[in-house]
Amino acid sequence: METYMVSSDNISDSDQVDAEVSSTKLDLNLMGLIMDERELVEQQIGYREHLFNSLISDRIGHHARSVPDTREEICKQVKYDEDELLRWKVSIIITHYNELESVLMRTIHSILARTPDQYLQEILLIDDGSTNNMNNRIILNWRNMTALNKSKINMEKLTNHSGVAKSRVYAANKAKGDIIVFMDSHCEVNVGWLEPLMVEVIKDEQVVVSPLTDTIDPDTFEYVKAQQFIRYGFDWKLNYVKELLSAQQTPQNGMDAYPTPVLPGNIIAQSRANFIRMGGYDVIMQGWSGESLEYSWRTWLCGGRLLIAPCARVAHVQRSTRPYGGSRESLVVDLQSQVNKMRAGHLWLEKYRHFVRWQQPKLMQKMGNLSEMFRLRQRLNCKSFSWYLAEVYPELEISLQSRRKPAIDEDNSKTLSLGNIKLSNIHICLMSYPDHSSSLVFAQPCNTSHMTTSQQTWWYTSNRNIRFGDNLCLNGIARLNASPSLVKCDPQNGMQRWIFIDQRQQQESPTQEGFLYNLASGLCLAVNISTKDDQKYQVLLRLCKNPTIQTFYFATT
Repeated sequence: METYMVSSDNISDSDQVDAEVSSTKLDLNLMGLIMDERELVEQQIGYREHLFNSLISDRIGHHARSVPDTREEICKQVKYDEDELLRWKVSIIITHYNELESVLMRTIHSILARTPDQYLQEILLIDDGSTNNMNNRIILNWRNMTALNKSKINMEKLTNHSGVAKSRVYAANKAKGDIIVFMDSHCEVNVGWLEPLMVEVIKDEQVVVSPLTDTIDPDTFEYVKAQQFIRYGFDWKLNYVKELLSAQQTPQNGMDAYPTPVLPGNIIAQSRANFIRMGGYDVIMQGWSGESLEYSWRTWLCGGRLLIAPCARVAHVQRSTRPYGGSRESLVVDLQSQVNKMRAGHLWLEKYRHFVRWQQPKLMQKMGNLSEMFRLRQRLNCKSFSWYLAEVYPELEISLQSRRKPAIDEDNSKTLSLGNIKLSNIHICLMSYPDHSSSLVFAQPCNTSHMTTSQQTWWYTSNRNIRFGDNLCLNGIARLNASPSLVKCDPQNGMQRWIFIDQRQQQESPTQEGFLYNLASGLCLAVNISTKDDQKYQVLLRLCKNPTIQTFYFATT
């Protein structure tokens, strides 16, 4: 994997593309080196507020950096009909809320550096009620922009924080372009990113199209090329799932846009007129999450198509969840996300709603009135969800058995044990919360009345993964007294491989009982029974030497 250095030069004109961007390479890992306690505090605050390494982002700076051209070679040879493209103008809409200044500015500068000016109508920056005075900071950065670039940027701040759906609809109604591109505020566009998106919308104005999204690593800010080719599906918790295309689904020439069952809202392009005709996002949805899933279903069911254009590349900082100030605010946001998904499910899933595993069914009373959305569905003459399953997403598993457990994992490993992970000498079990990607693992008395069975149910696989739910795995960390976490399963990640070892024989136990040893870190799980916080015991990684608090076994259910 190659890493790239940021230029110290100012970006002076959008038609110079990368002329001022240095291609000198620098190991981004060194940019995260902590020099003193102040920097350590700065890094920790950044992770808490943004869920990425803000220290590295700030060191990279505000301007567009040199990034690898991740397009396939055939994409680089494509010649577009400029006369046809010139008939259309594009409005790029970026709504942001308490975003880190360096990340947002790099998003803007990458657009100005790599977007042909003749197609760009404007960049609409909608501050969704931030509390960090971001608009004033952007204005201070304007001294490094040309008059032409400044004229392309229009800013506005909403009085109150309204969420993704409402702020994007507001911006779309103000946009002047024929094509609108919704873009998250933590992206970096690549060379030739816009034209492939424009072409698909021009061919069919009912299309919603996304680039093939590369990744910006949230810990190192390395630019990582996306695996070719992927699409997006979802599971019955209504979480997005990346799927590799089959040989039949993969475009034969490597450059044609291809369909996808759903699209996340990170970067999507569409006709502004069609977006308004379709009713925009469901503005009753607050916060974030759920609005793009609902709009994806509506697009397919009401006459449109969702596509991914592999010749368009944009990188996105891929965080596991949305950053908000404190734990209480994060909980409110998470609950609102569930309400949004419930609202989408009740609108479109019809008889298939009973397959959805709602984490908190009582939240249904907070969904709000759906009558206006049902009238929109009728006005658009939308198809049934059965049609969607038959024609768009026949691969979606709808058997009741699949709701119980994955008998065969995606990496073809088998389930060896299913049940509770218990301390051998104390009636304490490992647990976490479903649907909380990257949440920490803790311990509580086993199967108490105020918790659900799913909070203490784990799978142990032949690949030595300890799974929680459909796609989360127990992840270690190479730091003494650190807490393990739940992250998306990755068969290649050694931090997700665990074995039970017999402390007397110093070898793997054949019975799934013993020290629970992490292969990558060389440490074992332990329960800190000396301290208890809010009825929870800490689960930590320690040296493998205390059987009382480190001997676990699978109690099958």
